[in-house]
Amino acid sequence: MPSYTIHATPVAPAPDSDWNDPVWKKVPAVKVAWFHPKSPGSHPKTAVKVVYDPLGLHLLFRVEDRHVVARCTRYQDQVCRDSCVEFFVQPPGNRGYFNFEFNAAGTLLLYHVVDPSRTEKGFKSYKPVPQKLAKTMRIHASFKPPVKDEIPGPVTWSLQAFIPFALFESVIGSVTPVAGKTWRANFYKCGSDHPHYACWSPVGELNFHQPQFFGSLLFARH
Repeated sequence: MPSYTIHATPVAPAPDSDWNDPVWKKVPAVKVAWFHPKSPGSHPKTAVKVVYDPLGLHLLFRVEDRHVVARCTRYQDQVCRDSCVEFFVQPPGNRGYFNFEFNAAGTLLLYHVVDPSRTEKGFKSYKPVPQKLAKTMRIHASFKPPVKDEIPGPVTWSLQAFIPFALFESVIGSVTPVAGKTWRANFYKCGSDHPHYACWSPVGELNFHQPQFFGSLLFARH
């Protein structure tokens, strides 16, 4: 499985910072470049950078895309049907994982999943994360919701998010300190209008909810 080292940043990125801003410029990027075979025509070029500070994680996605839509506008809407990037992350301790899913306008879906086995009612064991916790995040996207009419492209868009460690801790208990620890995760890019399904760490069947395929996130020591 792939691995990625997350370095500490002495200065938090500005909420609307650019891919080449000083905080981000030297940060290595993850390429979300493995496309499931059921992605016949659309292959957006997607990368993401991650850093951390004492308060949480900072992510910056950059997507060279076509056919961009962002019709979902409400928290917990099915944003995976839009032009979407996703971050699934599992802190240590066998306490489940979180799926952060964002459309190109920054609308968020967020669950805590303990058992992703499928049932008639959905996942076997999961809970939507309360909106009051989601509001502790900071999200900045290239577009304002909604984007109802498809932008044919080519177009480059970005999604930046700050995820407080306190959000995780409100759901599963302590996750800090993180320096020297290993979390597990995967990064995704997807969309339904022109179907495509891309991963950082490849999956088997077309199902992103497979934590056994997550790669490793290594938190560098200061």
